[in-house]
Amino acid sequence: MIKICFLSIGALANFEPESGKKIGIGGSETQLYLLATELARDKNFSVYFILDGRGNLKSKKYQGVFVQKTISSLPVVKKLFTIFQACLFLLKDRADIYISRGKGIENFFIVLIKKILNKKNIYMMAGDPKTDFLQNSLKEKVFLWSVKNSDLIVSQTQNQIDFLKNNLKKDGVLMNSVYPIEKDLKINDKLRNSILWVGDSRPIKKPYLFLNLVQMFPKEKFVMICGTNPKFPEEFSKIKNETNKIPNILFINYVPFAEIDGYFKRAKIFIHTSISEGFPNTFVQAAKNKTPVVSLNINPDNIFEKYKIGFCADGNFNKMIEYLKLLLENNELWQKMSENAYNYARENHDIKKIVENYKEIFRNLI
Repeated sequence: MIKICFLSIGALANFEPESGKKIGIGGSETQLYLLATELARDKNFSVYFILDGRGNLKSKKYQGVFVQKTISSLPVVKKLFTIFQACLFLLKDRADIYISRGKGIENFFIVLIKKILNKKNIYMMAGDPKTDFLQNSLKEKVFLWSVKNSDLIVSQTQNQIDFLKNNLKKDGVLMNSVYPIEKDLKINDKLRNSILWVGDSRPIKKPYLFLNLVQMFPKEKFVMICGTNPKFPEEFSKIKNETNKIPNILFINYVPFAEIDGYFKRAKIFIHTSISEGFPNTFVQAAKNKTPVVSLNINPDNIFEKYKIGFCADGNFNKMIEYLKLLLENNELWQKMSENAYNYARENHDIKKIVENYKEIFRNLI
């Protein structure tokens, strides 16, 4: 049996949805959660998951995954204390492979501990590498050391693979984001009555651009699901207050992961306004629910041109307005992109297929 240990400090909301009202649900954490729970279905793998328990001392088994919660402490020292506890669990449990994602300091400790124990680790890329890897602070240098000393780097896009090769002299393995895909999905398109935005209050997500868009289409209904980001509480309050002034928008703070598909199924179009991301989870969530996407900036590996699942405005807000108007008025085009989106998700992001590739990677690594 191969023992896999995931470390993602902020993943509690994926296992305990109620906690998401306070801490939100992140894309990186969701990908690790989905991979862990799907992998746990195979009796040949023992799957552990270390996360921040937010004061809850109970550790138990969720969907076949052994979840170990750290103990939250005082705010000032909470992160360091959480990482210290996580390291103790890593040393104690001694997995064959340790897996992490994102830019947290936990990546450094995973690499350190796997070297001590003579084990293996996998780092999974999440964001735009130009943003994540080309900084010069001490924290960024520590993070970069962690990536360079990982046994395997999993990338979401060919652009990330190329960046690793050209800038870090490291090879990466391309693995698409994973999601459960409904077979033979049927949706009554007459029930689609909104234009959807999903994100949080970070400035990089550019939520105000969505509000600008809303006011340009007063006859359309918009839904904004904007999670609370602890680092930007004032921004969240401002955004929420602004939506109160706009009659054709419904503002929602939090939707449990298990319920989010319903919003995509009821959406005509999904709007994405972020400045920088790797491969947005929301692109797959939209595609698997037959919802075309209009993206302002993000177009990983040119998927919009390649698969015809929506449009990217290349940073031009006026072009975004034109694309949205086009999809709203041209039903034949909308229908074609809707079906393209579902077929794209089924062929490229089905967790049932991709998890088998991960299993082969794990076997080869050890």
